[in-house]
Amino acid sequence: MLAHPWSTLVLGAALGAAAAAYCASPSNPDAELLATIAELETKLEKETKLRAQERLGRTNAERDARLIAQQQLDRDGYNFEPIGSVESCFADRRGTPRQGALVPASKGRIRLVTSVPPASLECLDQFSHVWVLFVFHENTNVSKVAANKKTTYPAKIAPPRLGGKKVGLFSTRTPHRPNSIGLTVVKLDAVYDRTIEISGHDFVHGTPILDVKPYVPYDRVDDLECPEWVMERHDILPRPVEFADEALAQLEAAINSKRLEFYHSVDELKDAIAQILVLDIRSVHQKRGEATEALFSFRLDKLRIEFATLEASIRVVQCAFDTI
Repeated sequence: MLAHPWSTLVLGAALGAAAAAYCASPSNPDAELLATIAELETKLEKETKLRAQERLGRTNAERDARLIAQQQLDRDGYNFEPIGSVESCFADRRGTPRQGALVPASKGRIRLVTSVPPASLECLDQFSHVWVLFVFHENTNVSKVAANKKTTYPAKIAPPRLGGKKVGLFSTRTPHRPNSIGLTVVKLDAVYDRTIEISGHDFVHGTPILDVKPYVPYDRVDDLECPEWVMERHDILPRPVEFADEALAQLEAAINSKRLEFYHSVDELKDAIAQILVLDIRSVHQKRGEATEALFSFRLDKLRIEFATLEASIRVVQCAFDTI
């Protein structure tokens, strides 16, 4: 039989009343009253012990349940559901910066799923920046991960700034990791309904979002140390970005058409394009870092941007609406 918390309270109250009656006539103790007090004391002690045993039993049961759950998670892995996804100005990986701060003019929005209550975003607009935890959903091994197959990952990576030299993957920001999870800081521009408007980001369109946290002052490390190859900016091309007359006319037409989703002025578009191109988004096979008249392209908002990296400048030659 389980002890109800009210039974302990009732017994305590009855014992208190009996004790008060005894104290009212200490010179003429009632044998029956004394017996009642003794009986109530015995019952109260029994109920108290039973309650303690029940608490101990619940504690042990909860501990065992946690242990079983932990063992199952260790065996089967953790399952996290995305809380939303990104609508991004970057349609694919080409042109998407490795870090959002490299392209402050990049724009996007995080749309939360309907199971996330809008009230969970209250007061978030009081912060200027947020941390975003996300999934590298365009990794080349996504199909294997989705099929719960064992996947391998390289222990060492050759970062773009090291010219082919390899370092351990955990000293890089490579998306190819044991768990395909990324962390980035973005500027928060607006919050409404289940939507977070952001800029200065590095998200490909459709990126699944796992969590959003405010960036606070104590996140900043004043005595930060990094290797020289991280601090050096050899990947920034010291060339101005120029726009051909035809490209400028196409940008004007795109803005006037009001068909773009993220950009509403030519200057905003030009800033974003220039910030992307000085990062030299070409691959090593496309002669990254070298001058060539060959044309390359990337997609921004609904436009396809064609450019050539010349000796004296990076020249944008086309900014037409993408046909894909």
